[in-house]
Amino acid sequence: MIALVDSNISNIGSIANMLNFLDIDFQLVTQPEELDNCDKIILPGVGAFDSVMSSLRTSGMDEAINEQVQVKGKYYMGICVGAQLLCQSSEEGKLPGFGWLPLTVTRFDAQQVARVPHMGWNHIEPGHNSALLHNMDEEYARFYFLHSYYIPHDDKFSGGVTRYGALFSAIAQRDNYFGVQFHPEKSHKYGMHLFQNFEAL
Repeated sequence: MIALVDSNISNIGSIANMLNFLDIDFQLVTQPEELDNCDKIILPGVGAFDSVMSSLRTSGMDEAINEQVQVKGKYYMGICVGAQLLCQSSEEGKLPGFGWLPLTVTRFDAQQVARVPHMGWNHIEPGHNSALLHNMDEEYARFYFLHSYYIPHDDKFSGGVTRYGALFSAIAQRDNYFGVQFHPEKSHKYGMHLFQNFEAL
């Protein structure tokens, strides 16, 4: 069963709707102890880095997620800001992230791109061992993005990259945890396929 964590700062309803449509077994989780009932974790988040992390800290969910992922080895997928929390820190805020990746979330340079935020459909170039893109039509696969900050590309931690001014990790991954900068719940059949791939891990 997948734990869908409600951070109080996310578009959790649309994700739940897609999981229900796909008949994926999940539990909406609001309390840290509920994570014990699940073998995978999805953490969505929208808005500011510090706001999402502060909400997790208030409930004790940050420590619980860290234990479940780092100690017990459960699979984790963060979406949007939930992906950025994999990193040590963000230029957007002052609070530390989970720190599972030795990276700093960076803001797009408005001098290098048409506009900030990066908004709309974009393609992903798969990285090495890209489990979330398994059996996907890579030439045509595209996903919906909406973000002003990004996870810098590092080949050691990348399951897929996209270029918008800078080259960034659209999918960050390491060991049993993943972060997707795009919104799979808004990405139609490609998002559905990605959720199914995560369930199958």
